[in-house]
Amino acid sequence: MTENKTHKLFEGLNQHDLARLVKPRLNIDEFKSKMGEDADIAVLSFGVTGKGPADDLVDFFEKGYDWVLDADSSPGEFVRNIHLVFVEIERTPELPEQIVTIINDLSHLTDLEPEEWRLYYGSDQNRSPVELATLAQTIPLSPREYRQYRRELDQLKSDAGLNIDTKPVTDNDLKGLQSAAGIK
Repeated sequence: MTENKTHKLFEGLNQHDLARLVKPRLNIDEFKSKMGEDADIAVLSFGVTGKGPADDLVDFFEKGYDWVLDADSSPGEFVRNIHLVFVEIERTPELPEQIVTIINDLSHLTDLEPEEWRLYYGSDQNRSPVELATLAQTIPLSPREYRQYRRELDQLKSDAGLNIDTKPVTDNDLKGLQSAAGIK
């Protein structure tokens, strides 16, 4: 008989409670924001073994950081027994420091050292260390930088003959503002 080893932590999370349950992979902007525009909000995602621990981590994010706009877990498994936890944070110059804070705090819950974490940005599968300098260089830190990144990515896709998945702006007022600002 197999014993069910997943349990809900009703008392809150303590040190080591998520040991061996959180994967040391941080994805940023791989998924779309449900709170607003992707240019305004960065979406972090984490892989967690089991629905209970994933929900506990969501609770930890929502109660632990006033700058977390929303946290949620996938309703089903992403891959076998792995659930995703999504964290939405406003895209600002403070984002790298906020991410480093999260990773440092997670080290107490997961027994993973900050050096063990790997960053994956967008759909890019190149992994980088989760360090302040790397985050600041990799992630667009303002809506304007994000839109520029998307335009450059779309141009690369176009040049390569790939489909472009970014939707053009259709709002006439926004188009007028963009035109006045010199933004295509």
